[in-house]
Amino acid sequence: DYLGQKAKTTSAEDCAKTAAKQKAAILGELKAERPVSVSMSLAGLKEWGQEEAKDDANHAFSLVAFRDDPKEGLRFETRNSWGGDNPEVPLTKLCRVYSVVTVRTPADK
Repeated sequence: DYLGQKAKTTSAEDCAKTAAKQKAAILGELKAERPVSVSMSLAGLKEWGQEEAKDDANHAFSLVAFRDDPKEGLRFETRNSWGGDNPEVPLTKLCRVYSVVTVRTPADK
């Protein structure tokens, strides 16, 4: 199921609104124990540990769990086809997610 798409976000206020919508869609699926695939602007691959980094890149990966850290806030655990480290995605970066997709079975409500 396609859960949402964001428009290009230019202001901090728009980013916060978009992140709140993405958070609700993603948390709903993860709480139902369904992984979520996202497409996201990485704003440079260096944040994913890629040495040969471009200034801007888009990538799809899965969000498989979340945790609410007292110091860092809400963070989403990733699984990535690139292998290696799977960095967490903090709530503050959810406005860079431009699509959210999950798979539901007939038994899912």
